[in-house]
Amino acid sequence: MVPTVTILAVFAMALRFSIGPDTYWHLRAGDWILTEGSLLKVDPFSLTRFGSEWIYPGWLAQIALIAAYQLLGFPGLNLLTALVVAAAFGFLWSTMQGRPLLRAFVLLLAATSSAVYWSARPHIFTFLFTAATLWGLAKFWRDGSRVIWVLPVLTAVWANVHGGFVIPILLIGLELLAGVIGLLLPKLRIAISGTGGDRDLDGDGAPITGSGNQLAAARVGERSRMDPGDAIRDLAPRSAAEPDRNAGRLKTLAGVGLASAAAIVINPFGLDMFGYPLRTLSIGVLQDFIQEWQSPNFHQIEVQPFLWLLLLVLAATAISPKRPTAIELVHVGLFAYLGFLAARNIALFALVAAPVLSRHLNAILSKWLPPRSSKQELPARLTRPLNGVLLALIAFAAFVKGALPLSSQFNEKTIAENMPARAVDYIRVNRPEGPLWNSYNWGGYVLWRLYPEYLSFVDGRTDLFDDAILEEYLDVWRGRDGWQEVLDRWRIRTVLVERDAPLVRELLSEGWIEVYADDQASVFTGPN
Repeated sequence: MVPTVTILAVFAMALRFSIGPDTYWHLRAGDWILTEGSLLKVDPFSLTRFGSEWIYPGWLAQIALIAAYQLLGFPGLNLLTALVVAAAFGFLWSTMQGRPLLRAFVLLLAATSSAVYWSARPHIFTFLFTAATLWGLAKFWRDGSRVIWVLPVLTAVWANVHGGFVIPILLIGLELLAGVIGLLLPKLRIAISGTGGDRDLDGDGAPITGSGNQLAAARVGERSRMDPGDAIRDLAPRSAAEPDRNAGRLKTLAGVGLASAAAIVINPFGLDMFGYPLRTLSIGVLQDFIQEWQSPNFHQIEVQPFLWLLLLVLAATAISPKRPTAIELVHVGLFAYLGFLAARNIALFALVAAPVLSRHLNAILSKWLPPRSSKQELPARLTRPLNGVLLALIAFAAFVKGALPLSSQFNEKTIAENMPARAVDYIRVNRPEGPLWNSYNWGGYVLWRLYPEYLSFVDGRTDLFDDAILEEYLDVWRGRDGWQEVLDRWRIRTVLVERDAPLVRELLSEGWIEVYADDQASVFTGPN
């Protein structure tokens, strides 16, 4: 009952307006693929990169997005996003440990931490696939499940959905590193805990001291009382047969990793796809000016749950009677670093941190809470109807909460508040002479509403435009010296820009005509 209610609560959280600036160009790309019956390999959408090779691993996701739109409109995109998020947390629930209410608390905290990045674009599928990968790895270490061999297939799909396809390779590599450390340097596990021989390993609240053999015996005793999942990826041998078994699992995992890396080549661009993540990360403007690629601003309340989750993980591992495993330390350390480096990675940190937090909170609470007794439980003849009523009430609340995001009128109104809908309406009706220069934030919307009559100058496809075009764009938007030369070189005759952009003042001073203006956007046509 608790898992169902918790996942339903996450679904209700995720069922909201999920249309972001990048959603529109993904919709345009998906529509182009379905209309033309072929995949996009060169850019047909932009003025500045028209006809250039465009290597992007997102065609499957773009088809999914446009299919949801064609079926239900913008509400369909909100519904698809909520379903993907709920599925991701379904996998995460199965990866966690502890009592149901504890898991529910941790999962909802992870959901709150990652919620700011739930939007209708291919990145949301990376969120789902990362959760599925973590679940597969955890299941493999628990019982040697052969489900691990699904990861190469998942990676092949991933390489056609989003640029996060390197994540399974990264996670498997970290698992292998931690596993080798556990096999070759078992004593390192005590040093890693930071407390040497004084760590409370038997769970009775008193520190264990003594020789290395005594400590090893205590560790074996502790493990014999653990839940099956507690031994995940803590690979120091605990029996004579265990080194061979663990070494065999590491070999299997290495094979899965190699197969997953090879599976990346199964995409329309073949080997060229391997360079995509590096090309994207090498764009300097990406980190300097695009918010989700910048470090998080903790003055914004929506990113503060990331800090709460991180601090709680650190506190729980510090006081837990169970020492952190090598992979837990690597997961938390690496993904926290990535989260501080770029805010878009906070969602991935939430996924790797939740299982760590649940394991150690469960260990802490188990010392203080009495064991669950079946005598304390209500009989089934009472719990079933009560659970049914509770579930119905929660489902009704989720339906009420989701009524607005599933309303076409609400979505159109919200889009008009965030995008230059009225200015674009003016351009569609009056058709001023092109080419068009547009604000970066509105490039995707321009493609969705005005293509093919107008091409975008820039849009959210930063991997396509790279630093050269994006820096030109920024010079123009800021009205810096040389902005006129850029517009002249591209023969720009119409400009769509924010009402308060520095460029507005420069355009007016140079005789451009403001043919449309509202409180959000201005449309200019070139001077006679």
